Amino acid sequence: MTNHFIKSELLDQSILFARLAAAAYLDTTVSAVPGLDKFKNELRLNEDNSANKTDTQALLGRWNNDVVIAFRGTEDKLSDWWTDLKGELVPNTDGVGRIHKGFKTAADSVHKHIVRFIKNVAVPESRLFV
Repeated sequence: MTNHFIKSELLDQSILFARLAAAAYLDTTVSAVPGLDKFKNELRLNEDNSANKTDTQALLGRWNNDVVIAFRGTEDKLSDWWTDLKGELVPNTDGVGRIHKGFKTAADSVHKHIVRFIKNVAVPESRLFV
């Protein structure tokens, strides 16, 4: 007989990620969001602190030993739509295949800030969730 139930750990993790994705759109600290009180080392990347020209925004932090990154999606802003419209596929210089040009430009604009954050908060047993 096949078990069709999701393990509680996976369900808890999925709920956590959904809450963090929603929190990425808030302008308050994550600790104010119910169920996210264990989220530590919070960092919000935005145009104020990352000096990126793409208006790419993300929420970074630690949950227990894991590093979690939640990117904000498209908002009702011209800069976001402009990034989305750059749909040409370009070579992925950091991997294989090709990638959406707007997404690559956005990711490149915050890459160094994300790497610095991970180096500062990760522990040897950390997993990375994006």
